[in-house]
Amino acid sequence: MGRFADINGAIGVVTNSVEFKRISALPRRVLDLEAVLDVTCMFLRPNAPSDAMRFWPLQSAALIEAATADGLVGDIGVGSGKTLISLALPTAMDSDCAVLLVPPRLKEKTLREIDEVYGRYFDLPLDRLHIVKYTELSSAKSAEILDEIKPDLIIADEAHLLKRLQSARTKRFRRYMAENPGCRFVMLSGTMENRSIIESAHLVELALRKNSPLPRG
Repeated sequence: MGRFADINGAIGVVTNSVEFKRISALPRRVLDLEAVLDVTCMFLRPNAPSDAMRFWPLQSAALIEAATADGLVGDIGVGSGKTLISLALPTAMDSDCAVLLVPPRLKEKTLREIDEVYGRYFDLPLDRLHIVKYTELSSAKSAEILDEIKPDLIIADEAHLLKRLQSARTKRFRRYMAENPGCRFVMLSGTMENRSIIESAHLVELALRKNSPLPRG
């Protein structure tokens, strides 16, 4: 009985902890993509072509959730519309100045898609959205880039690139967030956890704050 008593005692400590009670009290619901409001009309240009693109239900859901929670953890895979979500988020979250962090290979691709596709149909907040490569955040030459831009919203595409706490880019990102607690954060990635969800716990907490479903501390 001794071992079982020890186990039961440990379970009791966990279930009575402040963090367990906080997480247990978080609202839970199942995402029904068939019932999601289509927010396309809120972003369409007045002179958009008659064959205008529409937001997919997952894209609409992501924008609605981000606006409601003032942050977002988006486990969204390749080909599911992360780029358009990223470009529309500053409007959805009422941001005055946003930074979109992207891998180096995606910056030119994103700019090209804005020019050739998305910009034709949607009224995007390009005057207040700065696209920054992760390598710029890593480089000593541009170490202060976030301080220079002063975003009130940071959107991380391929956010798993900020998982490693020891990396220069992660340290600079976390320092900016710590010094600017009013800055919101959105993390988007389809490959977030390689081994353990704990790897990205610090990012989830920055995105969802008191609503993070992961233990803090």
